[in-house]
Amino acid sequence: MDGGGSCNSYETCLSRWWGLGKYQANKMSSKWAGAYKQGDGILLRSALNPLGNRNQVELPYCTSDEHSGTKTGTVLRSETEPGKSFSLHFKGATQIDAMIDALERGVPGMPKLTDATEVLYSGDSGGADGVRFSLDRVAARLKAKNPNVRVRANLDAGFILDFVSLGGIAPGDVRDPNLAALTAEYQTVGVGMWGSKLDDSCVAANPGAKAYACFNNPFVQKNYLTTPYFQRMDLADPTVVGAATGDTTFGVFTEASFAQSVHDQMTSLPNLRNTAAEKAVISFTPGVVGTICGQHVMSVDSDTFFGKRIRASAGSTAYSYSELLQNWLTGGSPTVVIAPRPPSTPEKVTRDSICTALAPSAPVATGPVVLSSAS
Repeated sequence: MDGGGSCNSYETCLSRWWGLGKYQANKMSSKWAGAYKQGDGILLRSALNPLGNRNQVELPYCTSDEHSGTKTGTVLRSETEPGKSFSLHFKGATQIDAMIDALERGVPGMPKLTDATEVLYSGDSGGADGVRFSLDRVAARLKAKNPNVRVRANLDAGFILDFVSLGGIAPGDVRDPNLAALTAEYQTVGVGMWGSKLDDSCVAANPGAKAYACFNNPFVQKNYLTTPYFQRMDLADPTVVGAATGDTTFGVFTEASFAQSVHDQMTSLPNLRNTAAEKAVISFTPGVVGTICGQHVMSVDSDTFFGKRIRASAGSTAYSYSELLQNWLTGGSPTVVIAPRPPSTPEKVTRDSICTALAPSAPVATGPVVLSSAS
């Protein structure tokens, strides 16, 4: 699933601290998507890509709700001219359901989804957030129709920080200095604007005043996702670092201190079976890649997916994102490679010098990929 930005007013973007840039009209409509697309990166039809011969379906990001919304006709007003307003449909979760409905019925040129034996549910940026919100629900639906299907996820970027349980404080604890801000964000955006459909087991475990916790994707990912997933995140992701260092809602960050916090949370992911709230039913170890390239999304561009290298230290073996994902999917190794924890100084994180590599040449399949509409 594709990712992108979000807005909660007539003129400006959401005040979420990881805001993703100025609103663009084409993010709210599939009108300009077109019927064809030449795949790149993880969608590349080429001998270079072990995933290139799979049946592929892309759900563009045109609802600006992290693929989680269920609301129709949300009214947004101008911050400077309250008399001006318009309404938007935040129906991202509804679109996911419609997409799966169509694929289960069967679309031209593809087998029915109910016949699939392997499903890789992938998202980048806001699309990765959408996968986090819906992963277990989608996996349960597919397995109900076909118990033998193997569902796994690829999450590219979007693993920001878990501010819900920071410092070991449980959701809803009044001692949490972030409680008011997190609750307000959930009520204003998640409930009021989007009507977000969140992870079912998280919601069941955090009712009432604690429900805000399930709107924080890293918290959900660390505690309630029971479907296997592979996570790639850049410690110096310019999209989120730029927002984090310019907002003091959850503390004062430099690029270095933010990168340290992301590093610490990523290194905890492989230990989920000992730390997650649902550890009793988690039977997998996530694949985890922590790059230090200053790159937001890497899976949908061939140079970043196949070319840029990733290593745990200056003298260690370097791998591409594609290689590590394939290791995880096929039972190879390594599947966890995280760049070293940056020092506190200098405040700007030093990028790894091997991040400049380009994808190797390989024959590309001729002709565009036909995209089937689920609407």
